[in-house]
Amino acid sequence: MNRQDKENSFASALFTGVRSREVIDIAKDTMEAGVDAALGDSIAAVIPGVKILEFFVKLPSSVSNELFKRSVLAFIERGDDADPEQWEELVNKLEQEEGGLDRAGDVMMRSLSNLDETKKARYLGKLYAAAARKEISIEEMYRMQMVLDRAYLHDLENWQHLISNLPVSTMGAEWLANLGVFRSQSTVMPKLNLGSQNDAVVVTHDASSNLRKTYKLAPFGEKMLKAIGLIPNT
Repeated sequence: MNRQDKENSFASALFTGVRSREVIDIAKDTMEAGVDAALGDSIAAVIPGVKILEFFVKLPSSVSNELFKRSVLAFIERGDDADPEQWEELVNKLEQEEGGLDRAGDVMMRSLSNLDETKKARYLGKLYAAAARKEISIEEMYRMQMVLDRAYLHDLENWQHLISNLPVSTMGAEWLANLGVFRSQSTVMPKLNLGSQNDAVVVTHDASSNLRKTYKLAPFGEKMLKAIGLIPNT
């Protein structure tokens, strides 16, 4: 089997699993019980045709492979966020995109292998489900997936704190601004009179030039945070 066939096999197996109620339930149970406790040669035979389970069984045991399995299962957990018919339509669209399902499998494999937290894999599942429900486009889904790959999860989950006026480090806000989640604006502040007790503490991006940088949620960022459930999608 060549590289392209392997990618297609993985993508097909993953999207078959994410559309199956039975596989979704197994994924949820497995995440609670532990991968080794719930996945074995026997479970792959329980649901004929579900290649993602067979794929897991064949993977050699290692720390990186166990983390990869947990990420894939966390992604599959979010399968019930969209209907099987919606998933099917998304798969058909991915097949029509440049590179087809092979590219989708390549992007997915790379992402799930590199995610540093299982929770990110659940958020990734939510992104794909949002695309399946047509709340975001496939292009937006890929862009948001890139952000999820590169973002520090604590910053994403605490985005409101980063754009508040509290005197906190702007490192996380600046990083999310670079990723397009926030937009920033710099204003020149008057020089502080350090001898006065009435002066408010001003967090500056560049103290030497008295610049104050403020951050707001960008439209793209709002759409992404809604897609992964960090903002209510009303």
